[in-house]
Amino acid sequence: MKVLSYIFLIILIIIALALGSENGQLVSVNLLFVRVEMSLAAVIYSAFVFGLLSALLIFLLKKLKPNA
Repeated sequence: MKVLSYIFLIILIIIALALGSENGQLVSVNLLFVRVEMSLAAVIYSAFVFGLLSALLIFLLKKLKPNA
């Protein structure tokens, strides 16, 4: 089962790289107080990394939570 998870993760990373390399145009990103112009590839990559880190944080919090 772990091998299947690793294969799925590698496939997701390859898809993210393929989408990111094809999207070079600039887009405007509106944050709370700042407006930033960055490439669409950077937006896709940062969303992918944010999702990965969020999932990792949730996984670690559930793993470290004592069973009551």
